[in-house]
Amino acid sequence: MKVLLFLMLALFCYVAMTACQDEKVTGVSQKKKLSFTMTDPGIKPENIKITIMGNASLQEQQTSTYDIVVANTSESAEDEFRIEIRLYGLTYQGISNHSWSLQTTLKPKSQWNASYNLTGASAGSGQIMVNVGFSISEDFLQSKTKDIQITPKPKELIYGLPPEIWNACKYEYNGESMLD
Repeated sequence: MKVLLFLMLALFCYVAMTACQDEKVTGVSQKKKLSFTMTDPGIKPENIKITIMGNASLQEQQTSTYDIVVANTSESAEDEFRIEIRLYGLTYQGISNHSWSLQTTLKPKSQWNASYNLTGASAGSGQIMVNVGFSISEDFLQSKTKDIQITPKPKELIYGLPPEIWNACKYEYNGESMLD
């Protein structure tokens, strides 16, 4: 009896499904067609301009201000952008080789700007890299790099001697340092 009831239910479902596939329900076909329209983004890479202003050379352990400007030159398009800043050989807020990112909306013909006090970590070369992309994407629209030459800090001379020699040869006499 259970088998017969199961077979009748299966036959009923089969007949109902076959009938629905060919019929129109309330005047609309069961087969639906979805279409998608792809639109070009309003902002193109050439609409983003990055400027990094500041000294091209810096003495080690010296601090200088660097200004970063990101501009949207588009006449009509605006979007949400991710601005990523990476430092190499430079220190920002006590952290060497620091990197961070932020998000901002750039309206047509507008710009974002910020100033950062950066310190030359050690003699050699440093670099500021700025990458700009849409906030919802990992790709970058534009990148800009500024190379900075970091010169060694001059050695302090005591009585005309480098500190290494002075410290190795001096002694204290009556509270005053003397050369031996």
